[in-house]
Amino acid sequence: MKKKVFVEFSCPLTKDEKKLINFLVKKELKLEKLTFLLEDLDIPKLKNSKLSFIDRFCKKGIYLYSNDNMEYLSIFNSYSFINNFVTINFNPIFIEYLKNEEKIFHYNLPQILFFKYDFSIDFFYKLIKPNFLDSTIELPLEEFRDIINNYKYKRLYDVKRFLIEPLIEDINLYTDFKLSYKINKTDTNYTVVFYLKNNNIDEVRNYVNNFLRLYKHYILEPEKLKVVIFNAIQTHGYNYTKNKLLLTIKNKKKYRLKFDDIFEKFLNNELGESYVALKKIECEVKSINKLKELVFKELTPLDIPEIAQLNYNTTLTQKIFSMKKKETIEIISDNLKIELFFNPENKSNINIYLRYIK
Repeated sequence: MKKKVFVEFSCPLTKDEKKLINFLVKKELKLEKLTFLLEDLDIPKLKNSKLSFIDRFCKKGIYLYSNDNMEYLSIFNSYSFINNFVTINFNPIFIEYLKNEEKIFHYNLPQILFFKYDFSIDFFYKLIKPNFLDSTIELPLEEFRDIINNYKYKRLYDVKRFLIEPLIEDINLYTDFKLSYKINKTDTNYTVVFYLKNNNIDEVRNYVNNFLRLYKHYILEPEKLKVVIFNAIQTHGYNYTKNKLLLTIKNKKKYRLKFDDIFEKFLNNELGESYVALKKIECEVKSINKLKELVFKELTPLDIPEIAQLNYNTTLTQKIFSMKKKETIEIISDNLKIELFFNPENKSNINIYLRYIK
């Protein structure tokens, strides 16, 4: 059988490598810098060295099979190791496959990379993604064959054994969804009923449904937008997406665009929040209290109203004192974004940005 689309690693990934690539891809999609203290990475040692593990890992690539064509992509461009920090850089072509809707992967490459069967990809994209808010999906057996583009097996027993059950295994093993099924018979016709569960998106499902209901007068394409919202939450997280939705509601009269388009532009940062760096400071501090003193010393000269407000100062102080060692936190107010990294054993960082709305 010719494969419509199939993904294969140049070398099989170990369990730890699968965990690491998922971790890195999620951060890349959130536009976070891929720089880590080597000792903090949850990876094993290879030849008694974590760096050796990184070196082998960064040589991985994937083969993309489409009908009779084959394309090879390296996953990473390079990595560097400076002052015990490792920085990893993805291949931009690989990232294009992550982000471009016209390509087969879109936002779920971290999941479908590990599918064992090629028809699982068609099933995931054509059936599960458009119906992620539903708990039951029912369709004729012939329509199921069309969806996965497979007509090889004629007997119901073979369809169940070689198509339905293998793809359910893929979905259950490599995605957040849990799938089960039954087959109903009416006269000579068969219908497949799929039962779809995802405990991780119950809150997302409620949020999306409430949003679509509350703003149905503005939304032009609810079926399309619910998938956009779902993808955004899966990619950027719940709070990020919620913030973009609230910005859309608040600014819907400001822009001469459709409501749905405004939201997508906010998501892609074509509209919305932007940041200009005011100060970037690397320092050596041995205690949280010293870090707090330095932060306020740098903030005080800035002519920004909320700095003088007790409530802002109190909130910022509380967040600073709740920091853990070697943890990065982000504080966003009406006019500022502050990024703090505290490392009493080496260098700490204070980054202050001016925040504004496009």
